[in-house]
Amino acid sequence: MARRKTRVWKADTGSDSPERAREREDHLRPWPTLGYDRDKIALHMLHVEALPTAEQELRRAVWLNPFEWHFKYHLAVCLFREKKFEEAQTCTQRALEQQPGESCCLELLRSIAYELETKGQP
Repeated sequence: MARRKTRVWKADTGSDSPERAREREDHLRPWPTLGYDRDKIALHMLHVEALPTAEQELRRAVWLNPFEWHFKYHLAVCLFREKKFEEAQTCTQRALEQQPGESCCLELLRSIAYELETKGQP
């Protein structure tokens, strides 16, 4: 009886490598089920104050799934905490276009308006 060769799997190769996963995401976008994993990572990064990493993950989540207003809101919160108020305002307005009257977005817009108002004063 002939013995079968055993397949050796190497880390980060094959169908589960980060490069292949990113490529697969690129081919599937825009899609309503993409981006949730990146959003979850970004929320953790926001919690531990790793704002540049959170911003990167949230931008990717919004790019992958432009249908989810939460991603835009979370990105706006991240930009607000990085003191990028104009960009945060734009993201919040985009989230409000998808979810009109959302109280958390309206509250963030008020906070952004306050910061922009006080930023202009000496």
